[in-house]
Amino acid sequence: MSQITTETSIDRRRLFGIAAATTAVAQLGLPRLARADTTTSFASLKQVNAGLLNVGYAEAGPAAGPVVILLHGWPYDIYSFVDVTPALASAGYRVVVPYLRGYGTTRFLSGGTVRNGQQSVVAVDIIALMDALKIEKATLAGFDWGARTACIIAALWPERCKALVSVSGYLIGSQQAGKAPLPPKAELQWWYQYYFATERGRDGYDKYRKDFAKLIWQLASPKWDFDDATFERSAAAFDNPDHVSIVVHNYRWRLSLAPGEPFEVGMNLFAVRESPIEIFRDALCAALPVQFAGMEGAELLRLPLAAGSAVERARVKFVTPTELKGDVIPSFGVLFARIRDRVSTLRERFGGGPLDIDFKAMGDRAWRVRMIREDLQQVESERFSRSSGQHHPLSGFTGVVEYEGDLAEFVPYLEAARWTGVGRQTVWGKGEIAWEAI
Repeated sequence: MSQITTETSIDRRRLFGIAAATTAVAQLGLPRLARADTTTSFASLKQVNAGLLNVGYAEAGPAAGPVVILLHGWPYDIYSFVDVTPALASAGYRVVVPYLRGYGTTRFLSGGTVRNGQQSVVAVDIIALMDALKIEKATLAGFDWGARTACIIAALWPERCKALVSVSGYLIGSQQAGKAPLPPKAELQWWYQYYFATERGRDGYDKYRKDFAKLIWQLASPKWDFDDATFERSAAAFDNPDHVSIVVHNYRWRLSLAPGEPFEVGMNLFAVRESPIEIFRDALCAALPVQFAGMEGAELLRLPLAAGSAVERARVKFVTPTELKGDVIPSFGVLFARIRDRVSTLRERFGGGPLDIDFKAMGDRAWRVRMIREDLQQVESERFSRSSGQHHPLSGFTGVVEYEGDLAEFVPYLEAARWTGVGRQTVWGKGEIAWEAI
């Protein structure tokens, strides 16, 4: 939440609507919108599962229209845009106005999810919402938390952002910059952040959240003579069960008083001649503002390829989209050939040389293994290359296939494929498999 100290005769809530609308007009090429008549509600609210959340949102305008996503701040809600939404919708735009995590009808899908309020995770939420609603690109407009979210999306996912309207300026925060003290008069404007840094502050906000929000409205917009109905309409959004946790974590994180959400990266490294762990750590920390907590499982993995115990039936799960040269449906002969070729190539480059096996004879035996069940789906996906500015397909099949036959000599190769992947574009995550004897 950003303080507004300049006196103005326009109330803050209406200011948000007008500022977002008029700036969006310039971006979108619309004729300038006149001040809309006061609107008291949205036509309806919807819910959709998106990422970690079930998101509540308002929507207006034609479904096929260019998309505008309006993002609110703290302590406000979607009704900050209740006036501008019908104006944009009547101009032909599909307008989506979501409750951020911790507000309104938006809920976490799992009780075990960390109630994280740091700035980047809110942007991830909106990307997930765009995916769930099949929105490839949108104009993003917001204020306060919403402006910060829109700025992060524009910076990290520029291909998803058609235009940016950031009321209050460019708001991506820096924990390092936040450690620098400000003059006392400037520090006074952020009193609530220091209040939230204490447990008394958390308890106080939880107990008096509506009184707190009303005070912020009055301090931030001293000329806004809002009535009780206007306030109560938005105050209901603060009854969300996760609201206090999200708000407090957001401001504590900014002051480096609460950690961000940890994440893990799993890697399979084939080069073992140097120190790839250190290379990866240095590259990650140089590119992102992260602390490297540690590495697990950083030992050399050896996968013997000699035949093991007898296995007559196996189930193979294609976890990520898989594309096998030579077959649309993965007969075992083709599957083994692609695994064998990849393992042999990796061994030649990083290990003790190419495989010393009779490729033809072993391939002939693989063709004797029968497919007894197939449950596959074709998945259409793509990746965006920032370097070329182009979209590249990452399509393939996922699902389960079961095989029957003399599988003993092939089991080590299936086990190796769990680590190497199989098929085309494994470097982009395609061709991940799992398997089990049945």
